[in-house]
Amino acid sequence: MKSRKEIKKQAKQMIAKDNLWLALGLPCLVLVLVNLAFAFNESATGVSSAISGLALLYELCASLYVFDILTKQHPVGKQLGRKISDMFGSLTAHTFKTGLLVGFMVGLWFFLPYVVGIGLIVAALVSNSFGILFWFGVALLLFGGFIGLIKTYEYALAIYLAKINEELGLFALLKESKQKMKGHKLTLFVQNLSFFWWGLGVFATGGLLGLYVTPYVIAANTIFATEVLGINDSENPRKESDLEVF
Repeated sequence: MKSRKEIKKQAKQMIAKDNLWLALGLPCLVLVLVNLAFAFNESATGVSSAISGLALLYELCASLYVFDILTKQHPVGKQLGRKISDMFGSLTAHTFKTGLLVGFMVGLWFFLPYVVGIGLIVAALVSNSFGILFWFGVALLLFGGFIGLIKTYEYALAIYLAKINEELGLFALLKESKQKMKGHKLTLFVQNLSFFWWGLGVFATGGLLGLYVTPYVIAANTIFATEVLGINDSENPRKESDLEVF
């Protein structure tokens, strides 16, 4: 398993080659600019929701495209348009459904405690009570954030497993990802945390620096996934028969 420093170095080298960062970052930048254009338009609230959905779809496609390159399932095109086309072409029906299920499950773990917690806090405030009801609501809010974060990292490998295991069921993919991420969740969390200053740069530039940072983060996370799965630089990724099903 490569160190965090080695993974980030490989990610930088990867996106620099053939200007891959531009192909990965350009769709993200377009979404950011469109979102900014409608940000102060009160009548366009639905646009922001649509853009958020497209952003998640873009991240899914970009991650799978980088995965295909790393596992040598797809060559890198020379032309910018070809790279972008190949990126969105990396998405399959199975990986799309897996991505939806991951988003639903993480959202469920996060929002259920959150909604109940908000309800308890509001009830406590209405009754002018700051006793057990209020603090239990606060605890539920914290629990929802914590468990949602854990589930995000537990299911971090699901879309990649779906890419190389088209016949494996959706919930079996989640279980497989959960099993393989044991002992790696904190490592990936710390790796993502190491991009904190890059994130501040993205914020300071109104999202423009995301043209480079987003591909960098996606590449690093995908390299991490291939390291955990043990298929980095492999000509023949393991198939369903090579994976344990729980």
